[in-house]
Amino acid sequence: MSVRIRILDWSCISAKEDTLSRFGKAERARLESIKKTTRRQQSEASLVALSDMIGCEKCCNIEREKNGRPYFENDMGVDFNITHSGRLCAVAMLDGTKGRIGVDVELVDDEKRERHLRVANRFFSES
Repeated sequence: MSVRIRILDWSCISAKEDTLSRFGKAERARLESIKKTTRRQQSEASLVALSDMIGCEKCCNIEREKNGRPYFENDMGVDFNITHSGRLCAVAMLDGTKGRIGVDVELVDDEKRERHLRVANRFFSES
C-alpha cells in the first residue's frame, strides 16, 4: 500500500486537451458544465495533477458516486480524492488496496483560524 499526495497552486497549471480527454466523456461534460471559469480551472488542474500521479497514457474514465465523489470506472487498483480551495488544489491517491482515501484543503481566514485552534486545543494534545 502506498499513499501519494500532491498539493499545488492550481493557477500555475494549464490543462491540455489531450490530458483532459484521458478521463472520458462524462468527466469532460462535467467540466464543460462548470460555468464559473475559476472553478473549472481548479477542476482541470486537479485532473492534470491526477494524470501526473497515475503516470500512464491510457484512458482512465472517471465516474461519480451519488455524492459526487470521483472514482475510476474500471478498477485500476487505486483510490483517489481531489479537493481545492482558494489557489490550492490537493490530490491524494491510495495504491494497492481496496481502502479509500480522503483529502481536504480549506482557505482559512483569521476568524476561522481562531475557531479551528479552539477545537484543536480542546481535542488534541501538544504531541
